[in-house]
Amino acid sequence: MLRKLALLTFYAEAKGIRFNLTEFHRTDERQAELYARGRTAPGDIVTNCDGITKLSKHQSWEAVDIVIVLEDGRRTLQHVPEYDILGKLWEQIGGTWGGRFTSFFDIYHFEI
Repeated sequence: MLRKLALLTFYAEAKGIRFNLTEFHRTDERQAELYARGRTAPGDIVTNCDGITKLSKHQSWEAVDIVIVLEDGRRTLQHVPEYDILGKLWEQIGGTWGGRFTSFFDIYHFEI
């Protein structure tokens, strides 16, 4: 995971794309809290894993969520082209990108 994340970071830097890591590892308790909260507003963390009977890749250090940082320094939760660029690279290096999920669109999610 860390090697792929390093490649993504170097690639993003070369393309002038900045991002922040927002969710990497989640405890069972954090995962259950997110599941119980559900989707309440745009940009909320969305999960269909309860953390107990269905585990998230975040619980096993196999997923990371990122947020693109715009030129003016603001983070965006909107679907901007930078997510597609990084998602495509992530897939090329063997990862799974949440922007291709059919159950829900999760452009922030990058997993192995």
